[in-house]
Amino acid sequence: MSEEIPTLNTDWDRGQFPDVISARKRAKELHAQIKELEQISSRAFNTMSFDSLGPGEQAIHLCHGLYDDSIELKNRMAVLEQQVSKLTLQIGRLQRSINPKLGKAKAA
Repeated sequence: MSEEIPTLNTDWDRGQFPDVISARKRAKELHAQIKELEQISSRAFNTMSFDSLGPGEQAIHLCHGLYDDSIELKNRMAVLEQQVSKLTLQIGRLQRSINPKLGKAKAA
């Protein structure tokens, strides 16, 4: 007893889509759903292929993943440090504009 796999209806149904705009909107929604399902399927296949590896190979893949995460975090930290430096300069300028004596005291 096999179940029939549901398919998308490609026939134009005026009751379902009264105009082209609503049909396009629904097509975009369906496209997004299909992309999401493809991503889930891809993750499932990646997981199955990882599970089929031996413990040594899994460890190597995990080490590579940790290294990649470490590099990404270091890059993010560098960007955050740059932003903090810029904000510190802006705070200093703002303080000097509010109280000009601060700028003179530092210069002396």
